[in-house]
Amino acid sequence: MFTEAQFESAVARLLRLTTLEPGDTPHARFLVDYTSIPAGYGEYFRESGCQSNNTAGILDILGFYRASDKTIVLFAKAIKDCASRLDAREDDLRTIVIYHEVAHMVTHLGHGHGAEIWNSFSEASINQIEFYAQIYSYFALELIDRADLVHLLNELANRSPSPYQSYLRAIPCPVELVNGLLNADRGGAKLECVMSQSIAKDLSSALSNLMGKIDHGSPISVQDLHELELKAPQIDGDGALRVGNLPVSVAIIERVRRAKDGI
Repeated sequence: MFTEAQFESAVARLLRLTTLEPGDTPHARFLVDYTSIPAGYGEYFRESGCQSNNTAGILDILGFYRASDKTIVLFAKAIKDCASRLDAREDDLRTIVIYHEVAHMVTHLGHGHGAEIWNSFSEASINQIEFYAQIYSYFALELIDRADLVHLLNELANRSPSPYQSYLRAIPCPVELVNGLLNADRGGAKLECVMSQSIAKDLSSALSNLMGKIDHGSPISVQDLHELELKAPQIDGDGALRVGNLPVSVAIIERVRRAKDGI
């Protein structure tokens, strides 16, 4: 059974995760179609699995967010049938579909961090849009301590095209990092990473030693280069960079960024 409270709870939780203000989200509409089976639904249950020519994942067939008129539509009959095919609880699948579509809506219509709504949402790549919908759904399900729903989300992702799977390459990662990337994509403040003082000091010392040898024409040993490599923030070590006050390694930042962009 679909209720307004389910949508409201998802909106509130996703606004909190993204740190966005409600913005235009109160103007969104939530509709439920209790009779139709959406086009393309049957393709996801062929013996060969997900068809490569599909561009929409199963979650965006069981429901969809239409940015042009700020409307979310869910297909109750298809959700019930899909749950039966996957041997999943209908309520669980419905929860995941709601979070996925609400994540689209919140990342589009929320305000904050130097930008109002995501004005270029309709022009953004499917990789960006689906990455954010999937990874924020993941964060929300983790937040409510539903490992079973996370497992179901991952199963649905693996039945869908690659843009719906990319978040799997990004996790685990801090939500603050994803928020920074989202804000940059929305046209707000760019992601700012600050090198931690301890790493900066060690790297500066290694570079100074190396440049001193170069200036004096001294030979550079393999050990000199190895020392520089060990101090470099590209190494996946704790606290290489900070996103806000959060220690994050360059390797993690690059992994999440590449997943978001479908690289």
